[in-house]
Amino acid sequence: MPPLRRLRTSDGHANQIAARLKKSLSEKRVTNDQLCALVSSLTEGGWIPAAIDITHILSGRRVVTSLEIVALARALDIRACYLLIGDNADADIRFAAPADPESNAMPEG
Repeated sequence: MPPLRRLRTSDGHANQIAARLKKSLSEKRVTNDQLCALVSSLTEGGWIPAAIDITHILSGRRVVTSLEIVALARALDIRACYLLIGDNADADIRFAAPADPESNAMPEG
């Protein structure tokens, strides 16, 4: 079976929610640790993110599942759609070739 190749954003990130999540945390004055606690409580322990998980999401290095996006959005009382595409439903989303499956390195960008 060939290695899994994941789609990346044009700037090499594994997710496109990082900037909007970072902005929402700042606006709501929520720390990474507080977000972890909110998500853990909201999901009744179904997802107990560590602060490093949030750090990796915010840096764009970590893939985020649809369920995690919904949990993050609910924890911050924002729309999951906002995290995905922002306020512009016609957002121009650009993709890059998947990263080399043999490497964990992100493309330069």
